[in-house]
Amino acid sequence: MDDEIRLKEGVLAVPRYDGSSESRDRSQVSETNVRRRTGLSNWQVKRVTDYVDARLEGPVRVEDLAAAAKLSPGHFRRAFSISFGMSPYAFVMQQRIERARTLLLASEHEMGDIAFACGLSDHAHFSRLFRRFVGTTPSQWRQDLAAQSAVQDGIR
Repeated sequence: MDDEIRLKEGVLAVPRYDGSSESRDRSQVSETNVRRRTGLSNWQVKRVTDYVDARLEGPVRVEDLAAAAKLSPGHFRRAFSISFGMSPYAFVMQQRIERARTLLLASEHEMGDIAFACGLSDHAHFSRLFRRFVGTTPSQWRQDLAAQSAVQDGIR
């Protein structure tokens, strides 16, 4: 009966190793058992983004990103997803497409050259990935941008 009253009042009897029991407030028990999911710290975010930017033209492995953040690969994946809202792979692909957009705007390089500069294997892979992220092919995107620029400059 005494245990029922203590439970209704929000007190929980916790057994101890020596056979006795200790009473704790339920809120203390739940706070100690809850693991907070935290993302990467600010310095880790900066280090990982700098690492990706510096090595975008080559392979970027999760193990290398985790080492840059000084975490195990499994913990890094969880923390990265919490911080960025996407997987490390999706982030790297997004960064590659952003670099491709910059190169498409700033240069007249061929699509294959831009693909290699962004760490993609060939023009076809680049076009598929670009279409998935942007919604159109790189050639069409470049043409649309040139047409918009011409209209804004008053050439047409």
